Amino acid sequence: MQLASKNIPGRGIVPGVATCGILDTATLQCKSGFAYASRPLYLAGSWIYMAFGADKGRIFVLLSKWSSSNNKRDTVAFTDYHLPGMVMAWAPFFLPLTYQSAEIPDSAIIFLASSGSFPAEGSFLQVDDLRFTNDTTIDTTTATLALRRFLLHLPCIPIPQIEM
Repeated sequence: MQLASKNIPGRGIVPGVATCGILDTATLQCKSGFAYASRPLYLAGSWIYMAFGADKGRIFVLLSKWSSSNNKRDTVAFTDYHLPGMVMAWAPFFLPLTYQSAEIPDSAIIFLASSGSFPAEGSFLQVDDLRFTNDTTIDTTTATLALRRFLLHLPCIPIPQIEM
């Protein structure tokens, strides 16, 4: 998936965003996510990221559980990662989740943005193979797929055969 920050007439420069649930398009805040009942250590995947100027993209994860006694969601774990610098070729990432309770979550929200508070036109974030995991070992299958994606985007120029 590729997210890009663009200049929208009447709105200015807005970040490309994606979430796994319902997004409030006015505030760019997540309203809901998906059912999830496990305690992973990391959100993992592969990414390419390019920012312009001081722009910084963002990946936010929230694991929560409904509290019937408080009639609201309680945070079980989260990460709020602001993307540093640039990653110009497919690379694996592992973002650690910070746990705030011993509860088992019942839902998860993942939010991705190509830009932060001050978006720059053209900043982009590409992600693939998003998953929750407890292991930071790079699966050779995933690494092979990332290499294949990289090789598919190399410019190839045919070289005529020279007969001798």
